[in-house]
Parts: sequence; C-alpha cells; structure tokens
Amino acid sequence: MLRHDRRRGVFFQRHDDLSPAMAGLALLPTAAVTMVAVGLAGRLAPRYGNRRLMLLWLCLAAMGLALWAVTGSGSPYLFLAVRSAGSSGG
Repeated sequence: MLRHDRRRGVFFQRHDDLSPAMAGLALLPTAAVTMVAVGLAGRLAPRYGNRRLMLLWLCLAAMGLALWAVTGSGSPYLFLAVRSAGSSGG
C-alpha cells in the first residue's frame, strides 16, 4: 500500500499541481478510510462472510476509480480527498 500511496502522491504533485505538503494531506483520507474499513471488516466478516465484504469492497473501489477517471486537474481539495478515499476501498 505504501508504494501505491507514493505513486498517488507523485500524481497529485505532477498532474494536479499540488505542493508536497498538500499532496500528503490529500492522502490522509485514504489512511482514515483504510483504518475504519479494517475495523469494520473484522467485525462484519463473521456475520456476513468474506465474499459479501469483498464484493462490497470491489464495488466501492470501482466507484472510487471511476471518480479518478472522470475528474481532471484543478479539482477542489475536498473532491480530491473524496476521490482518494473512495479508491482506497479499505
């Protein structure tokens, strides 16, 4: 995951013209979503099973990646944060 986040940080710097500090802030929602998703997955897996959770994760990740495909450079930070968190999937 660290390698993926580094690449995403470089993407924010090169294509969205963010400073290194803002690129780092743009990655914070990804870490937050991952922490919440790990906690939820541990609690929900015995109840719903791994297959349902994986299907949910894949759908959420697909929606996040679709946001990446639709948005371009110059998007507001809030949209970048949602886009980043959505594509993490947990």
